[in-house]
Amino acid sequence: MLALPTTATHRECKSRVASLFTATTIFFLVAGLCGCHGTSATRTTEFPVPANIVLSPAEIVSLDIGAIQSFTATPQNAQKAAITEPVSFASTNTAVVTIADNGLACAGSWDSLSNPQICTPGRVGVAQVTANTKGVSSPPTIVYVHQHVDSITVTAVTATLKDFTSPTDCGLGAGVIGLSKDQSAAFQAAAFSRGVDITSTVGTFTWQTLNANVAAIISASLSNPITGLLAGQAKVTAHTPGTTSIFASVSNVNSMPVDFTACPVQSITLTANGSITGPIVVKKGASTPITPTVVDTQGNAITGIPLSWCSSDPASVSVGSNNCSTNTGSSVSASTPLIGGGSVMASCTPPNCNIGLQIGPQTVLPIYPQNALQVVVTPGTSTTVQTTTVFVSTTDCDHMPGITTGCNTAVLPIDTSKNTVGSPVSLPATPNSLLFNRQGTKAFLGTNSGLFGTRGLMVVNASGNPPSVSAFIKAAPGKVLAVAPDGNHVIVSDTADTPKQVFVVDTSSNTTVSLQIAGATAADFSPDGLKAYILAGDTFTFTPLSDP
Repeated sequence: MLALPTTATHRECKSRVASLFTATTIFFLVAGLCGCHGTSATRTTEFPVPANIVLSPAEIVSLDIGAIQSFTATPQNAQKAAITEPVSFASTNTAVVTIADNGLACAGSWDSLSNPQICTPGRVGVAQVTANTKGVSSPPTIVYVHQHVDSITVTAVTATLKDFTSPTDCGLGAGVIGLSKDQSAAFQAAAFSRGVDITSTVGTFTWQTLNANVAAIISASLSNPITGLLAGQAKVTAHTPGTTSIFASVSNVNSMPVDFTACPVQSITLTANGSITGPIVVKKGASTPITPTVVDTQGNAITGIPLSWCSSDPASVSVGSNNCSTNTGSSVSASTPLIGGGSVMASCTPPNCNIGLQIGPQTVLPIYPQNALQVVVTPGTSTTVQTTTVFVSTTDCDHMPGITTGCNTAVLPIDTSKNTVGSPVSLPATPNSLLFNRQGTKAFLGTNSGLFGTRGLMVVNASGNPPSVSAFIKAAPGKVLAVAPDGNHVIVSDTADTPKQVFVVDTSSNTTVSLQIAGATAADFSPDGLKAYILAGDTFTFTPLSDP
């Protein structure tokens, strides 16, 4: 026989065994029933103590009465890595906010914390929500509960900070709210419910601007308090001249946008070596700083403006790796790689400067300097001879009756320092004109219309060794009239009998824009390439180009 335990519980177990089982089965039954005295230990899971708990959303939440907000909590170790840990949530004011076990907060009262289904609206007020475990608590999130927000207004106000400036009209007329670059002003947001101001109950507003290049907005918060700003206020600082809209939001409601202007550029003056506004003489291979003085419509001198710097002859006078590139520096160094000269200008050109400005329906055009600074490049001390290559081509294959068959057109480079002719470059058509870009890297050869649209603009890579035809743009037949300072855009006058038109060709993308101008005989680009000047008979046409 097996001996059973003698405790009271075990004696009860032994009695049951004796009364229920026969002698033939007692061994098996006792083996099965002895579990009734329970000798196995209960296992428990030990969770580590977190270093901190991240509660989301953090800092401030704004809720309508009766609204629901989901909170999540992430315990972290000392390395800020997430760890598994059961957490509980708590509210400091359950009359305003109750939060269920799963992190759902009710701006009122839940019917159940373990299985929340119905949120009964409570009252207006403030509560703090936290997540907790192992004696560690998250930073609190402040929850503002308020009546439903149906509108928000934004207005400029007088702030107590000494570096704040009252907004002006920037000289553009009544209704304009603006500041000069780097000036700041305070703006106030106010929330209303059925016409009643409830700003004090909604917490912190979220502020936004449609174009952060024009204006930057900073609003006071728990993590970023700003001395002198009251609840609902924000600091707006003007940056790049232009216009944008600012607006405030709270509880998923946006204010109407308010137009804000960083006062536009009014004038630009260029000087070299600190004071010279007239022509300057620079030796080849040297450089000279050119400084812009920029004045806005308030009469304030402003700096750090994104100006487009251009040279009329970038091969001789260069103002950057790309002609007409944007620079915000206090000065730009003009280098002089070749003997010759050119005019340097710096313009305030949209969309980089005077952003989005309009006067009535008219978009504000670029602001050009009062003076284009002329730079003359003279030979330096080096005795090295400056080499020049001239390109020539025949035009006879289109004008020799009876012998045009088998006539091959080519362009030939001639080294003027040695008077030697290089290898000819075969052309796909006979040219009627030839112009170089100012960088001397490309030659553009026009062709007469005809042959069922198989002729067009030819582009020769003149800097290649040997030179080669890099493009044949059949959509732009005609005579080459002008090449833009950027070296890629070309004006071509169609030589067809009808319809006569002008093509503006972007040879970097091989795209063509047609202008309905008949009989054009001369043309040129502005130094920044944004405008074309075209002469057709007695008619002079000024054409802004949206994508020169």
